[in-house]
Amino acid sequence: KLNQAMDEFAAAHPGASVYELRGKSYELIAEQFRPVLFRHSPFYAEMGGNGGWNNSSPGRWLFRHNEHLFREADPAAWARFCEQGGQRYFLCCGPYVDAEHNSPPLSRVLRQGFQGIYEEARAALPKCQTTEEKEFVACAMTGLLAVKGILERYAAAARAALSVAADADQRHCLTLIAEHAARSPWQPPATFYEGLNALWFVREIMGELDGLMTNSLGRPDAWLIALYRRDLEAGRITAASAYDLVCRFLLHGDCLYDKDAT
Repeated sequence: KLNQAMDEFAAAHPGASVYELRGKSYELIAEQFRPVLFRHSPFYAEMGGNGGWNNSSPGRWLFRHNEHLFREADPAAWARFCEQGGQRYFLCCGPYVDAEHNSPPLSRVLRQGFQGIYEEARAALPKCQTTEEKEFVACAMTGLLAVKGILERYAAAARAALSVAADADQRHCLTLIAEHAARSPWQPPATFYEGLNALWFVREIMGELDGLMTNSLGRPDAWLIALYRRDLEAGRITAASAYDLVCRFLLHGDCLYDKDAT
């Protein structure tokens, strides 16, 4: 549905720049995505699209739309890329840039939240000197506001699901999402729980909005140790409740399939 909407928008705006097209895709994804909440998980990040792993995902629409430009610019290089991709050679995951092995700016999001990055972009906009610079910053601002809207939809989905929650643990998880999703990581994570969720959220949002997959979250222990210690001192968590959060956090990425199964 979204890919069709983008095709129609591009056809109706043949002179639109790549930044205008990308900005429109951000808006449509934020409007049309499906918040996925798991019954016994307090984490909100899954958007039901498999992000950067899926070549047909909405975040990769712009690449698919302009893919022909790569072939036309250098057919020989394109042919080499296709051959190397089949061999799982260098740049096997995209021409010129790799779409699957990226490192998101986790430290900035943990420190500033998406709102802080948005404010930086807004302050930079009046200083832009060229049309391309203005379009780039405006596109970034549109994407960041899309993130805000996505977080608010998670909170709304959790509130709606609370009315039919089956047990106390499910109600606890949904209550956490309802209370925290609209706040973080739009604002900097303020608790260990918010910090854990921010790591998954940043990973997933890159995949869904831009079609870029992150293969590693780096060192969650180093990222979040200060939040963990602060929560312990304030009595917001115990070592046992923090362990429970970590276990549920790991379920989103570990043991997705049995590679040894026949």
